[in-house]
Amino acid sequence: HQTADAGKTYHTVRSGESLSVIADRYRVKIADIKRWNSLRSNVIFPGNRLVLYPTAGSNLPTGTQVAGIEPLAEIPAGAERSRVSGQVLVQQSISRGESFFYAVSSGNTLSEIAQLFGVSVRDIQSWNRLSSTTLRVGQKLKIVSPRSMKFYKYRVQDGDNIGNIATQFDSTVSTIQLVNGKPGGLLKAGEILSIFSM
Repeated sequence: HQTADAGKTYHTVRSGESLSVIADRYRVKIADIKRWNSLRSNVIFPGNRLVLYPTAGSNLPTGTQVAGIEPLAEIPAGAERSRVSGQVLVQQSISRGESFFYAVSSGNTLSEIAQLFGVSVRDIQSWNRLSSTTLRVGQKLKIVSPRSMKFYKYRVQDGDNIGNIATQFDSTVSTIQLVNGKPGGLLKAGEILSIFSM
C-alpha cells in the first residue's frame, strides 16, 4: 500500500516474487530494499511486508498501480476456524495463469506434482528448464496455475489430524501428504503445513 509519508510504499510479497522482480517493478536497487528492511539475504517469502521508497512517482512504469497490489490476507488469531483449532499463518489466492513456486518435498516426483496441479510433466520441465525428471528436496519449481486456487500455511496444534485439516481448508488428505512429504500422515504440534485448496 502507498502512503504519503515521504514516498514510502508497502509491498506485500506474493508467491513467485523475488527481490529482483520487486526492485524492477519499483525501479529501486535490491541493495536498497535489503537496507530498508534489514534483510541479510535475498530470500523472501509470501506474506513478507516490505518497506520501499521509490525515488519518485513519475519513475514508476506507466500503468503500475502500487496501491493496487493484492496483499496476502492476514487471519486474526481469534478468527473462526470451524473444526480446526490451530493457526492460519498465510492465506493467498492464486489466479489462473499466475506463476508461483512449489517447494519439492521428500518423495515427490514430477508426475505427482504435475497431476496435483493439473499440468503436464513437459510443462514443468519447460518452465524450469529441466533436462531430467530427477528432483531434490527443497528444490523450487515454477508452476503456472491452470486454475484458481488458494494456498495456506497452517500451524498444527494438539488434537489436529490431516483429515480434519483437509476438510477445513477444502483440500484432500492425499494433497496435504504429497505437498508436505508425509505419506504416513503423522503430525506434530507446532509444525507448519503447506496446504493447497483447488
